Amino acid sequence: MKKTNRILVLDGRPLQSIIFNGVTTVTKNWYKQILKTNQGNFDQIIFWTNSQKKSPNIDADFLNSLKTLAPNFNHIHTKIPNILLSLAWKFCEFPCLEKILKINPNSKVIYYSGDIRAIQLKQTTKSHIYIHDLFFTEPKNDLSIKAKIHFWLTNYKNLSTKITQIHTNSKFSQSQIAKFYKINPAKIQITTPSLDLILYKPNLKIKIKDQFICIGAFQERKNINLVVKSFIQFKSNPNAQNCKLILVGNFDPAFQKLTLKNHPDIIFKIQVPETEKIRLIQESIALIYISKQEGFGLPILEAITLNRPVIASKLNVFKQNFGKYPEYLNKREDLNQKLQKLHSIFLSKSK
Repeated sequence: MKKTNRILVLDGRPLQSIIFNGVTTVTKNWYKQILKTNQGNFDQIIFWTNSQKKSPNIDADFLNSLKTLAPNFNHIHTKIPNILLSLAWKFCEFPCLEKILKINPNSKVIYYSGDIRAIQLKQTTKSHIYIHDLFFTEPKNDLSIKAKIHFWLTNYKNLSTKITQIHTNSKFSQSQIAKFYKINPAKIQITTPSLDLILYKPNLKIKIKDQFICIGAFQERKNINLVVKSFIQFKSNPNAQNCKLILVGNFDPAFQKLTLKNHPDIIFKIQVPETEKIRLIQESIALIYISKQEGFGLPILEAITLNRPVIASKLNVFKQNFGKYPEYLNKREDLNQKLQKLHSIFLSKSK
């Protein structure tokens, strides 16, 4: 009897985006964990990327780490225009991914994606997709036109009927997704984001600088404008004249508005490598993360792992995930006061 090949497909498209967000970090670590727990269970591991460019725009160190974990690793890069592929899958439902990757029809295939992407799979293929949050489903979100088209092409409203297993990051997101898709929460697996503890090991030699850091896409829901406004108010304090604010994020429409502030002590860092982000967190007095809405709050986990204080909005998801660790903003207490409090502690320790 002929042996049935077992094939694992990891969708690399979520890692090809130039947009800075937690999806990249979560997806990388999730894929590594999948390979670690499935060593020897598959005859072939396929990491699939797609773009019209010759280069897939994937971190070479990450690819090498996957190859180390799986000797039968195979990176397949197809050069199909993504818009054409998405349109074909939305309206025609062909060709299926297995055919594009030239997988033997008799193979047993399991597919994983670290984010929502347009996809068409054979009915026999078991599929796993990670949903980080449902911000993109809100009518009043401030996503770019390109991002809105992307999510429209994914057929996300019908996702629950086509996917074998949905994964998410917290109980909060689990309940939100279950409500949106009208499915039993038990059918949604909580896969808590993890960090590379070798990378995120606190470096005791790093000196804390007179600066605060705020990490995240520059979108309205991230409350960046409030961070900037509060920091400028905080700067009126004579002891805060040398303090700086580091904003780590990506280009989007909200960024253009923020750059108009043009404050000499507000420094924008765009698309920083993970190692630089880790250093910036460790060098800062505290992380500011006061989003209006989140599914998990990965930068808070990063700061906690690196033993740095956190100022966070009082969201239920943050309280569920991080307990009493962050300094939560109360309605009666503005961000300016929190900055002054932590800055005073910093100055006292610096003497």
